[in-house]
Amino acid sequence: MPRGCGVVSAGAVLFEATAANIEQAAPAGPVVVRLTDIRAIDGDAPPTSVFGGDGVDCGYQFRAGVRYLIEADSGGRVSTCSQTRPLVAARGLLEFLSAPSVRERPRVWGRVSAADVRGQGLGWPGGPAVDGATATLEGPVSTRQTTSANGEFSFRDVPDGSYRLSVTIPPHRADVSAPAATAVTLTGETSCVNVDVTAPSTARVTGTVVDPAGAPAPGVFVELFPAPYNQWAGGYVHGAISGADGRFAIEKLPPGQYVGGIGVPYPDDTRAVAPVLARSGAGGEVLDVQPGASLEVSPLVARPAPQIAVTGRTIAPPDTARTRRMLVLQPLDGLATARAYGGMTAEDGSFSISAHRGVRYRVLVEEGQRIVGRAEFVAGDGPLEIGLDPPR
Repeated sequence: MPRGCGVVSAGAVLFEATAANIEQAAPAGPVVVRLTDIRAIDGDAPPTSVFGGDGVDCGYQFRAGVRYLIEADSGGRVSTCSQTRPLVAARGLLEFLSAPSVRERPRVWGRVSAADVRGQGLGWPGGPAVDGATATLEGPVSTRQTTSANGEFSFRDVPDGSYRLSVTIPPHRADVSAPAATAVTLTGETSCVNVDVTAPSTARVTGTVVDPAGAPAPGVFVELFPAPYNQWAGGYVHGAISGADGRFAIEKLPPGQYVGGIGVPYPDDTRAVAPVLARSGAGGEVLDVQPGASLEVSPLVARPAPQIAVTGRTIAPPDTARTRRMLVLQPLDGLATARAYGGMTAEDGSFSISAHRGVRYRVLVEEGQRIVGRAEFVAGDGPLEIGLDPPR
C-alpha cells in the first residue's frame, strides 16, 4: 500500500534501535519491546522501550535481534501505520530524510521483497530482497529501473500526475511471482510516495481431506500457521477449503516452517474437526516449506469434534478476594476454534466454557492485565481445576 513518505506524526519520535527483548504483557494485549543501541534522528528523546502489537490490535510486529527505524508516538506506541520498518528496508526513507533540499529527494521509492512467513498481511517490509526485478513507472512520463541487491528502487525526476507502478520478476526468481500494480499520485513539488512491494510466493501445499471411512470430505477448512504455533503471536493464517472431491490447495505460502491442521468446516462454524496435520507441542510434526516448493501431504482424516461445555473451578489461595475473572482459551493443536475463546468465572470461581471435544487447550485466568492462573487440558476429559497464583 503506498504511503506519503517522510511524514512523521505530531508528537512522534523517529530513531534507530535494535530490539533486544520482547515481552508479552498479556495473552491478547500489546508486547513490550526493550531496545538497545539507540540513535536519535528526529523529535523527542527516544524511549528505551516501545509497545508493539500482537496481530489482534494491528500493532507492529517486532523481532528480537533485528535493527529498526522506529516511529513511535509520544507514549511509545508503534502501529502498522507508522514508518517503522527493519533498517534494511529503511534506506529509501533515510535518504529522503537526509536530502539537503526538496528537489534532491526521491519522489517515488520503495523496496521489492519476497513474502515473509510472519510478515505477510502485517505491513512488515523486511522480507528477503528481490534483486534484479524491473520496477516500471507509467504516467505523464514512463521510466523503469532495476532493483538493487537490497531490492530497492528510487525515481527522482518525475513530474506531478497519476502513475501506475508495476514490477516484473526476473527469470532466476521462480520462487516469487509478480505483484499487482499499484496506483501512485504525485501532487505538488514536495510530494513523494513510498511503495513497499511484496512479491507473492509460488510455494504451495496440496492434499485431500477424507472422513473416517475414507470418503472425500468437502467443505472442510485446512489451515497453516507459522511454527511454533501461538494463537496470540500474530502471523498470517493460510488456508483453503476442500472441494467436492476432498482436494485442497493452499497457495502463495512464504518459505518457512508451519504447523496446522483441519479447522472449522464452512459455512457451519458451530462444529469443528480434530486437527491432524501438525501439533506445536513436544514431538509434534512441522511442515517445512522451501522456496518455490510444491508439497503434497498425506490424506487428512476429518473426525468430528462437537462443541461441548467444559466445567470447572479456580482454586484461590486463602484470603484471596472473591471476584469474577476472565478465562482465555488458546488451542494448542494449531486449530482456530469457532467463535468462543473463553468466558468469565463466577465470584466463587466456578465456570463453564465452550470448547471442542478432543482438542487440547491452554486456558489462562486473567485478573485485570495479569495472568493469575494457567492450565492445559483436553476438552471432554472431565471437570477442570485451576490453581491461582498467590496475591502480589
